[in-house]
Amino acid sequence: MKKILLIFALILTLSAACFAFTACGDDTQSNPGDNSADDGTKPEPQPEPKPEPEKDEISFKTFEVNGTDVYGRVSKDKEIFEFTNEIKVSGKAKYVVALDALGMQTVATKTVALNPGDNIFYVIEMVDDEATEVYTVVIHRNEVYEVSFVAEDVIAVETQYIEEGFFATAPTANFTTKLGYDFVGWDFDFTKPITGDVVVKAKIEMKDEMKNCEFTSTTTTCVIAGLKDKTVTELVIPDYVTSIGYRAFWGCTSLTSVTIPNSVTSIGEDAFAFCYKLVEIIDLSSLNITKGNSSNGGVGYFSKEVHKGESKIVNYNDYLFYTYDGVNYLLGYVGEDTALVFPESYNGKNYEIYKYAFYERKDITSVTIPDSVTSIGVYTFAYCTSLTSVTIPDSVTYIGEWAFLDCDHLTSVTIPDSVTYIGEWAFSRCDSLTSITVNEGNTAYKSIDGNLYSKDSKILIQYAIGKTDTSFVIPDSVTSIGNCAFYNCASLTSVNIPNSVTSIGSSAFYNCTGLTSVTIGNSVTSIGSYAFQYCDSLTIYCEATRNPSGWSSYWNSSDRPVVWGYKG
Repeated sequence: MKKILLIFALILTLSAACFAFTACGDDTQSNPGDNSADDGTKPEPQPEPKPEPEKDEISFKTFEVNGTDVYGRVSKDKEIFEFTNEIKVSGKAKYVVALDALGMQTVATKTVALNPGDNIFYVIEMVDDEATEVYTVVIHRNEVYEVSFVAEDVIAVETQYIEEGFFATAPTANFTTKLGYDFVGWDFDFTKPITGDVVVKAKIEMKDEMKNCEFTSTTTTCVIAGLKDKTVTELVIPDYVTSIGYRAFWGCTSLTSVTIPNSVTSIGEDAFAFCYKLVEIIDLSSLNITKGNSSNGGVGYFSKEVHKGESKIVNYNDYLFYTYDGVNYLLGYVGEDTALVFPESYNGKNYEIYKYAFYERKDITSVTIPDSVTSIGVYTFAYCTSLTSVTIPDSVTYIGEWAFLDCDHLTSVTIPDSVTYIGEWAFSRCDSLTSITVNEGNTAYKSIDGNLYSKDSKILIQYAIGKTDTSFVIPDSVTSIGNCAFYNCASLTSVNIPNSVTSIGSSAFYNCTGLTSVTIGNSVTSIGSYAFQYCDSLTIYCEATRNPSGWSSYWNSSDRPVVWGYKG
């Protein structure tokens, strides 16, 4: 019986195997889109692939890894760092945190303290208690940097403390600049992250109204020491200036008007010395400035009036006019022309050319003066070294001292009938002047051979020193040689002074460098100081046997040789 059952089981097994072989091998009978067996049954599901075995290693979650170098950055507030929150362990791997690469100083808790800046640790990877890798880990804890804001080396606003990598902000708080300056911003790019301590400097610009001034200041005081350009004609002192220094505006000969604000509490000595054209003072201070007074730095010394109103100086077609006590004065010119034709009149009336009106205007080449002008003031055209011609009308009665001093290129001048006064040195040192002509109708002056004399021919006022003659005989009519009459004459080598001459003025032959001989008659009783100064080649022949008592002790200041008792 048992044998029959065994044979039956074997037959069933063989049948099943044959059926499986037939089903698998008969490709032509199967439907490609049908995975069912021929008998309609579903195949058994295939087992899913087994996952790859986990590697035995450690990895870092957020830090940058480059080989065995690891870098991470944490905030300034991260004082304690736990490696367990950063390192992922896989498989049988373990790790040790150490303070040295050999693992001699381990950190059992895997928790370390961080200092600001770079902190270096070593992470040793272990598998089966053996070291498989050593990582050098740099943890950078952001530092806090100081951003200070300074103006003129003084802390201007509150200092900011900024975490590394973050941004400072432009301060909105106001601060006080030094007087005379404006704050225009900070010299810093606030879009760049902070990487270290920074000193941010304020950008301070000088106020426009102070750019021509030499001055020192603090946040509470401002002292003007001078001007860079002294040719200014009008000056309004800003209302934050507290003091005007010693000789601050000394020699500002173009200055016609100045405004002193209430903020000014003191004016230094000689602050306005030689400001000859300063006719108007607008005094808003409590200094009690008065005209003609030398106190308060002499600000009112040359003024015609001191008041508290608007300036009375008028710009009329670039010519500056001022009216005082019914008299119109031409104070100067602020335009760009060099060949000047003065206005025919001002407000329909005559006017005077004020002293120093065109002083040192080296750009002016010619001047035409209309017949509405009555007076040419002292130093009016002095040092106008490019002036080649001037037309003086019949209306002019007065030509002041030094009016045309050092007009090097002036070649000729005509004095009209109307002139009744010519001051000393009026045409002195005009090195190119070859002719001085006086109209015959003039009652005060005359011209002889192009030189200027008094009408009675007794005073030789001015020799035209641009002449090329080498010798000159003074006419017998002359009794007096004027001060500086031959000053700077380079061409003359000899001058004969007749017995009619009784006086020789101061500096009469000053700097006549070519002069080799002068004969002084016995009649000369007076010689002024420096009469022959810098006549370095001169020998003086005197008919007198000794120095007359009326001669200045400095008449021969250059100590030139003198032949006394000369008989000719």
